[in-house]
Amino acid sequence: MKKIVFALCILFAMCWYGKIVYAEEKNDLSVYEIDDIQEFINDELEYKDIDFKNMLEEIMSGSSKNVFKDMFGMVADNVFAELIYNRNALTKIIVLAIISAFFTCFSEAFNTKQITDTGFFVTYTVIMTILIASFMVVCSVAEEMIIILLKYMEVILPSYVLAIGTSVGIGTGTGFYEIMLVVMMGVEYVFLKMVVPAIKLYVVISLLNNILNEDMMSKTMDLIKTFIRWSTKLMMGVVVGVNVVQSMVMPMADMAKGKGLYKVLTFLPGVGSGAKTISEILLGSGVLIKNAIGVAGIFIIVCIVMVPIIKMFVFSICYRFTAAIIQPVSDKKIVRSITGVYEGAEMLMQIMLTTAMIFMLSIVIICVMTNKII
Repeated sequence: MKKIVFALCILFAMCWYGKIVYAEEKNDLSVYEIDDIQEFINDELEYKDIDFKNMLEEIMSGSSKNVFKDMFGMVADNVFAELIYNRNALTKIIVLAIISAFFTCFSEAFNTKQITDTGFFVTYTVIMTILIASFMVVCSVAEEMIIILLKYMEVILPSYVLAIGTSVGIGTGTGFYEIMLVVMMGVEYVFLKMVVPAIKLYVVISLLNNILNEDMMSKTMDLIKTFIRWSTKLMMGVVVGVNVVQSMVMPMADMAKGKGLYKVLTFLPGVGSGAKTISEILLGSGVLIKNAIGVAGIFIIVCIVMVPIIKMFVFSICYRFTAAIIQPVSDKKIVRSITGVYEGAEMLMQIMLTTAMIFMLSIVIICVMTNKII
């Protein structure tokens, strides 16, 4: 309703002054408070050359090739850097695994079980220390990524909700804002305070279980894995379902409120056709800006999660490769310990991907369901 009244005011002003005013072709993006988003990008992200305003203008003009041109270069650089970073730890693990194999062979040759067990235990303790230290590093990477993603959603939500409100209606914008606040609290509580600590516990239990002569904690590990898997699936399903239901109801309610007045204005003699044209231009421009902010927002999410996920992926591949190399010569306890660590890293990577997909799907759903113009 406010958009229709604003359009009529413009039309009456044009008729009153009796002269033509040519509008600027570019949309004014300053009202959407994108400066806070740019400040966040400059402070929190590694890609300092990203200009959010220029990105929006490129997307609205239909040219987005410059937005993605540096993606493959950034991926290659981070893969190489992560390989270099993990090289020292993996080299130490391989050398220690070979030393433990030497103790085993020494025991079989000279029947000195007590000395061999002591040497193996010392070697395994050193390997376990390296594994725990490496895993805690990737845990901090995952936690930091989720925290940065939550901060980013806090920054972009006001701009995106304002764009939704101007293009569809204030009810839809408010509803989406409320849902996203609940989603953000859910992600912080479920993933950061429950699932990530559960993954840490899984890795610690895996390492401790390999010290024992008998398998006494495998069922506990299975229980933790089941909890993690169900938590991620449940979180994803609830968020997507709530967003779909909300997007099916609220936009239609806002459109129904404004449609009656819009139809009345189109029948007014003398100004009906002009009001219709101006209203369609304003609403179409609002939808374009809304979608541009959504696409740019998704791109920034990809930039936030890309490097941490690459680090996690390379970490997992390197430790899988190490386990495959040392398995023929090393003790099975060491191989199982390395397996538990890279399984923990893969579960962390799953949590990171799920968090990113939750926010991206929320933006995509509201974008698609609010594209209809009155």
